[in-house]
Order: sequence, then C-alpha cells, then structure tokens
Amino acid sequence: MYSFVSLRSHNWCLLVVVSALICLFVPPLVTAQTTASGYFNQHWGDAFDEEFPPRERYFLTDAAGDMRELLLSSSLAAKSDLLRGFIGKAVSVTAEQSMSRSSSGSTPALFVTSISLNEDSSVALREAGVSGNQPWVSIMCKFADTPTEPRNLAYFSSMYSSAYPGLDHYWREASYDRVNISGSSAHGWYTLPRERSYYVSGGSLNFDEITNDCIALADSDVFFPTYAGINLMFNDDLDGYAWGGSSYLVVDGQGKTYRMTWEPPWGYKDITVLAHEMGHGFGMPHSSGDYGLVYDNDWDVMSNPWANCGAAFHPTYGCLGQHTIGYHRLLVGWLLPERVYTFNGSTRTITLERITQPLSSGYLLAKVPIGTSSGHFYTVEVRQRQGYDVKLAAEAVIIHEVDTSRRRPARIVDIDGDGDTGDGGARWSTGETFVDQANDICISIVARTGSAYTLRLGCESPLKSGRATTAPINLLLLR
Repeated sequence: MYSFVSLRSHNWCLLVVVSALICLFVPPLVTAQTTASGYFNQHWGDAFDEEFPPRERYFLTDAAGDMRELLLSSSLAAKSDLLRGFIGKAVSVTAEQSMSRSSSGSTPALFVTSISLNEDSSVALREAGVSGNQPWVSIMCKFADTPTEPRNLAYFSSMYSSAYPGLDHYWREASYDRVNISGSSAHGWYTLPRERSYYVSGGSLNFDEITNDCIALADSDVFFPTYAGINLMFNDDLDGYAWGGSSYLVVDGQGKTYRMTWEPPWGYKDITVLAHEMGHGFGMPHSSGDYGLVYDNDWDVMSNPWANCGAAFHPTYGCLGQHTIGYHRLLVGWLLPERVYTFNGSTRTITLERITQPLSSGYLLAKVPIGTSSGHFYTVEVRQRQGYDVKLAAEAVIIHEVDTSRRRPARIVDIDGDGDTGDGGARWSTGETFVDQANDICISIVARTGSAYTLRLGCESPLKSGRATTAPINLLLLR
C-alpha cells in the first residue's frame, strides 16, 4: 500500500499476489445450490508495499457466530453500491458451496450469486451514518512462536487520547465533533494458542480463528459489548496486509456487528495507518486518482495516508493522517444537509468554506450532478493546511468525480494526468475553470477570501473539456 520498500522476499510477495488473484478470479469447484442467512460484512486489506493491490474479502456470520467466507460472482461483485448497503446487516444469500477449503478457515466457502436483505434485519441494522460515542478497544496478541512485544500497553492506551495526536482528537476534528471515541481502552499482551503459520496459511489470513482466539484471551478482562470497535494488534506480520472493516461477533452472551481492524506492527507504528483502517471500520471505502491505482490521492487518508509525512510527524506515533475527502464525510453523515449545496442546473455563485476546521456556517461541499443518475456527480471542496490537514501539499479547491457504483466511488480530478495528485494538476485556483464539455458542466474559481472561495457553477459560454483560464468579465457577473 505504502511507499516504503517492502521487507518481504520476491517469492513471498508473489505468493500474496497469486493468492489475491485466486480469491478474486478463479471460480471455485462447487456442489449443489444452497441458501444461507447471517450478517454480511466486508474486510478491506491494504498492503505494506503500494505495488501490491488492495484486497477485499466478504463474510457471512450466523447468529451463533460461525463465519463463512463469501466468494462473489462477477456480476454481484460489480454492484458495489448494493454491497455497501448490506454491510453489518442481516441478509440471505443464494450460493453454491465450494468443495475446497475456505481461506478463512476449515469451513467451505460459499460462491454467492445473489444477496437480499432479510425483512427482520431491522432488529440488528447498523444506524445510518456514524455518530455519537464510538469507543474502541485494542487487544494485543502475540503468536505462540513469537515472543516479542513491539510496543507496550501505555503506547496503545495513549493512542486513543483526546489530545493531539490521539485518535479521539483526530476523529472529533474529522467529524465536526459528531463522533468521539471517548472510553476507548487497550489490553494485553496475550499469547495466542497457536503459532503464526496456523493463522496465516497459503498467503491468506484465517480471520475466524485469529479473531476468536485473540478475543477469547481478553474476554475475562473486557466486556466487549461496551465497545463499538475492536482493534486487534499483533506482534508479527499477518499476510502482508493491514485490514479494516467489520465483523459480526457473539461475545459476552451478545451478538452484534463490531467495527474492526487487524494490525501487524507496521499498522500501528505510524498512526496514519490505523486512521486509514479505522476509516474502513466506519464504512469508508478507498478513493483514488484516475490512473487505475488506489493509493494515489494525496488529499485523502483513505487513499494515500503516507502523503507528505515530513509535514506531520510525531516522535512517538510517527506519520499522522490527513483528513478524508468530502464525499466520505457525506457518506458517513458528518456533513449535514445544510452544509452541502447541490447544483440544480441554473448558473449560480456560491461561497464554499474550507472543509477542515471551518470558520463559518456556510457550505462545506458542492455537488454537481452528472447526467440524470443520482449516483454520478462531482464534488467540490476547499482544502487548507489546518488541523491534521497541515500535511497537505498545498491549499486549493479540489474536485472529485464520484460514481457510487464503483468499488472506489471517488476519483480526484487531476487534469494533467501525470500520476501526481499533489501537484498543480489536481489543484484548482482563482481564475481557473474546470470544464466537462460532454455534460455541460463548468466549475469556475472566482476568488479566495481567507478560509473560503467564491465559486461559479454553470457554463456561460462553450468551452473545451479540461482546464480553462476564465475571462474576468464572466467571473465577476455574480448573482
């Protein structure tokens, strides 16, 4: 995932890549069609080396806590917006049972062709959006054959601090104080009953076994239903990835969906990685540039958390994360409707306040629909070097093209296409206009006043697609 030189051998890395490709593309051997019910959850995997692609794995857990891995048909896997709506919810699947062992454990995987929401799932639905107190607990577990303890308990406990650069402080700032993780705690180290090779086999992490074993060790010290999320911290590498997402667990006599991460030592050495994986726990996907890559959006902790670490480095917690983009804040409910302007097709001038640590009560995000689909639009936001965004490459207006049917809905508009989203190609400044000629969309940057920009939405004259230097006479005709 990240721009550090991989410490793994070429043979091991090849094994990871081959394993990932097998999980995604090789149809399993199957038996007769079957149906199953349970809670649907997704895990996002992010590699240590950015050359390796992210992984996504899906699971179905029944009311007793038994987990089955789901291998999705290509047509179902393409319905990303549908799948996101099912996370944490009770569903029924139509599937064919694989004859081979699941990579998550000894239980055969299910090759799924359809998923539907259960009518009675309202009992356990995750609330729309993420708000209020969301405490997490860190459980530190070491493999039976690896005695090292990379960090002490105080390190993990202080990581949740409400003071800079603690994660409670970070998430309060990112959510405009709509989310806090007050009451978070840490426990360990505990020794797992098995060696690392038992939990990581064939290049894949056995989520079922490692999760249950680690949590069972801490159960006498922790009442898990008190927490919204669980960070499982391990003392050695997992499968080359750090993971974030959610799981349905039955623990302390109660079943519920927990936000979760699974972290190797490099996943908690720099707190930016943990912010990224907890973001997945909160339901945020990746964003990207428009280059077929994932980790190249320097403006989003959910894409490139390592961007410009030299500008935000802490002596204890390493590289700090910038904030996430406006679309993700909208997705999880942190941007209230009155702070979002939706363009209606009539030329309009608006003032857009910076999205991090705003100084006014005005708009924080503009949405510009593309065509007639409600799931396809541009977002416009102002990013300035404030708070955790101090590590940004510059201060500018940033535009994303969002298509909710994609696995990574938001792609930053980088007009020069050079693969560097931190340079001038992705920054929009006073006197410039973004033009999408095919869809008759123009976004003009009129002026900057302190923490806000004046924008003009709508085209006043035909322009070619791309970047235009707009004529001042047009920009000054403000409505």
